[in-house]
Amino acid sequence: IKTKEGKIYEHNIEKQRGCSENPMTPEEIENKFRENVEGIISHDRAQAIIDKVSILEKLGNISELTNLMIR
Repeated sequence: IKTKEGKIYEHNIEKQRGCSENPMTPEEIENKFRENVEGIISHDRAQAIIDKVSILEKLGNISELTNLMIR
């Protein structure tokens, strides 16, 4: 950032949060998902999606998840 007075402020992040070398925790991922869907789907529906994703490999049919994502 360069101010009107000419001062320069900078900060470098070599490994951004969420990259493979600095992964987010499951809680951070859930919170980010909730923030992104807030006002679009209900809290209960968001939780249902999170629950299905957490057992994705055990789902008999992916439609159990995709049906929750249809508006």
